[in-house]
Amino acid sequence: MTKLRNYQEKAIEEIRAHFREVGEETLFLTSEKEPFRYESRRRVILQMATGAGKTATFAEMLKKCHQKGTPAMMAVKGAKLVHQASDRLTREGVPHGIFQAGNTRDTAEGIQVCSIDTLYARKIAPAAEFIVIDECHLTNGAAYQWLTTHENYRQSFFLGVSATPYSPTGLRHIGSKVIYPVTIGELISQGYLVDAKYKVPHKPNLQGVKKSGGDYNVKDLQRRMNEDGEKRALYGSLVDNWKKYASDKISILFGVTVEHAKDMGKELQKAGARTEHIDGKTPHDIRDAIISRLENRDIDVITSVGVLTTGVDIPSLECLIVCRPTASYNLWIQMLGRGTRPYKDKNDFLVLDLAGNTLKFGGIRSEMIGQVEPTRHKGDPSTLTSCPVCYAAFPRSERKQGDTHWICPACGSDMDPIKRDGDGKPIEHEEHVEIIDHDLEPWEIDLPLLLHRAKERGYKKGYIYHTLKVRYGVEIADKAWKRVQRLRRWPIKDPARNTQP
Repeated sequence: MTKLRNYQEKAIEEIRAHFREVGEETLFLTSEKEPFRYESRRRVILQMATGAGKTATFAEMLKKCHQKGTPAMMAVKGAKLVHQASDRLTREGVPHGIFQAGNTRDTAEGIQVCSIDTLYARKIAPAAEFIVIDECHLTNGAAYQWLTTHENYRQSFFLGVSATPYSPTGLRHIGSKVIYPVTIGELISQGYLVDAKYKVPHKPNLQGVKKSGGDYNVKDLQRRMNEDGEKRALYGSLVDNWKKYASDKISILFGVTVEHAKDMGKELQKAGARTEHIDGKTPHDIRDAIISRLENRDIDVITSVGVLTTGVDIPSLECLIVCRPTASYNLWIQMLGRGTRPYKDKNDFLVLDLAGNTLKFGGIRSEMIGQVEPTRHKGDPSTLTSCPVCYAAFPRSERKQGDTHWICPACGSDMDPIKRDGDGKPIEHEEHVEIIDHDLEPWEIDLPLLLHRAKERGYKKGYIYHTLKVRYGVEIADKAWKRVQRLRRWPIKDPARNTQP
């Protein structure tokens, strides 16, 4: 049986206090035309860093449900997370069933671990008064829309769990507030996680690379990374810096695509590295065997794209080689989370960032509390700088002061010239002026989605005004309406459906 840590017990008490406070409060709609916008104060989100023990926390709550005879379930995406949750409940002595294609069993048990894709495909809705949704920042698809709006669960209590509860379309369908019981800085200082050290030897030129779905367009990004100049620079930097800083560290490399990741692996092999590759098509038994070989130091590097960004625990991991630029703060933090787990004689881990993500988003300590409202969280890179000689990235406050230049604390090289104020005193914290992206207000994120929906369904423009008025009030609706009115053409797909809600 697992003994919970203080912050895990604190999290459970805060969740229960919230549920007690709402009592018999019922579900409500923000818009009758948008069933996915169901909201309820019976739903809450737990934010806890990767490696902090989210699974142990919600497993304890499911255990209490079993003891009280309260039907409950956990919904996750992917076979790996199903297996992990099932194994944890088994260790805690909690009888449970599973709904998963090819692995369904014991469906009469009061506690169920469910693959969301299996539930959605079969339209199965097990009895549950308490529902846990892991990685809840990834719940804007059709399957989770079906689950969170199902009539069987309108009075159920929901607990969403994520290390990165930020979504451009919002998370109010999962929770009415975010519970944040412990910061990542506290977890590091208490020894539950280890900190990272960063080196940024290469920053690709991403000017002109398009974005789609909140991240760089994969085809566009791959095209840029394969351009002759960019490719030579990346390959050279990868090999040189792996030899210099990471050849003795067991590592995971993240690439842009499967082909790109495999190419990176081949370059490392030429330099003497022992590499293997894992992607979404790798069978689970082979995947586990490759990870075991990495842990046993029979290989040096596993190359991958996205399949190892969540649901993978390799405490002995010493280095992350990031060759994948991203515009997604969530993805960046999920990648970093692979290295934070403590291990014997492991005091930190290295992030060899060949994508420039560190200087764009900051490190793991840049974590901020999640949001239920629509948001594109960017982290806080403003205090970071990097050394042009050893490529170490660190807070500006850690620079040492020389006579004329700031000095790198890692290698002792001169960095930026020291700027002084009118009294001759050094300006230690220069303002960070890099503009990463325009911070959109929530209604600005919703507007293009509503435009698309209205045109597809044949609604009049007034649909957009009405919906924004319900969500954000008259002032915002009026502001958006000025933009809508500038649209000269309004193609109607089906004139018979041209009715304003």
